[in-house]
Amino acid sequence: MLRYTLMLAGALAATPAAASAQSPSAEAGPVDALLNCQTIEAEPARLACQDAALADFEAALTSGRIAVVEREVVRAVERDSFGLALPRVGALGALFARGDDADAELQTPTEETLEDGAVVEYARGGGVAEIRGLPVANVEEDPFDRLIVTLENGQVWVQTDSTRLPSVRPRHYDEGLTARIRTRMFGAHIMELSHTRRSFSVERRN
Repeated sequence: MLRYTLMLAGALAATPAAASAQSPSAEAGPVDALLNCQTIEAEPARLACQDAALADFEAALTSGRIAVVEREVVRAVERDSFGLALPRVGALGALFARGDDADAELQTPTEETLEDGAVVEYARGGGVAEIRGLPVANVEEDPFDRLIVTLENGQVWVQTDSTRLPSVRPRHYDEGLTARIRTRMFGAHIMELSHTRRSFSVERRN
C-alpha cells in the first residue's frame, strides 16, 4: 500500500539531462519525468531516461524542492492538532485523498482505531471529521457553569455554549466515561459525553 506522498515546494521542471534522454515531456517535474520514462519502448533509451530522471529526483530531494511525507506521520499530526487552528494540516491529508481516488487498492482508511480505543474518522478533504470513544480523565465546571473536559491524552476542551448537562458522577468514570468530538462548519466543534446524548459546543484550550 502506498504510504508516502510528495510535496513540491515550487514549480519543478525536468533537467536538460532528462530531456536529452528522450523523456516524453521536457516540461515535466522530477516525479512526472521519472514516471514518463516508462512510456519509452526502446530499452536503452528508457534506461537512460530513468537514470537521468532519478538523478534529477535525488537532487530535488537533497535541495528540499521535494519533501517525502509518510502517511502515518500526517495522520498523527492531524489527530494531535484536532481542534486547533492549523488550516495547513488538513491540506496535507487531502494529498492522500486525491491520490486514493485513482485506485481503490490505495484508498486511505476513513476510520482508524487508536491504542486507547478511540476511533478517528477522517474527512475526504483532509483532516479529522470526528473522534469518538475518547477516554475522559476529568470533568469540572468553570464559574459560569460551563464544562471543562480533560481527556486522558492531555487535551482540554471547554464548553462554549449554555447547554445544561447532567452532572458527571464518580460511577460514570468507573463505567469508562468517553467523549465524542465532531467537526462542524467553519471549524467549530461539538462534544457528546457518554453519560448523556446531549451535544454541546466546545473549543480546544491546548
